[in-house]
Amino acid sequence: MFPEKHWSRSGLNYLIQKIDDIGNINRRPGSGRQRSARTADAVAQVEELVQSQEDAPQTHSSQRQIARQLGVSVASACEPKSRCAAL
Repeated sequence: MFPEKHWSRSGLNYLIQKIDDIGNINRRPGSGRQRSARTADAVAQVEELVQSQEDAPQTHSSQRQIARQLGVSVASACEPKSRCAAL
C-alpha cells in the first residue's frame, strides 16, 4: 500500500487501537508534564522581585537567588519579559 513509509505492523495496530479508544490519534487532554512553575502567580512573584530591585541600586539579586527564594528552577525565575527566551 505505502512501501516507502516503512510502517511496522505494531505501529499501525497502536494507531488503530488509539483511534478506537478516543476517536483520533492526538494526545489526550491533560497528558504530559504539568507546568506548575510558570503559573500566573509565580510569574507575578518573579516580576515583583525584579521590579523591587530597579529603584534600589546595589541591591540586585541573581536569577539563581530569586529561584532559590521562590522555590522554582532558574529557567522559571528569569525575567519573563526580557531575559527569558522560552516562555
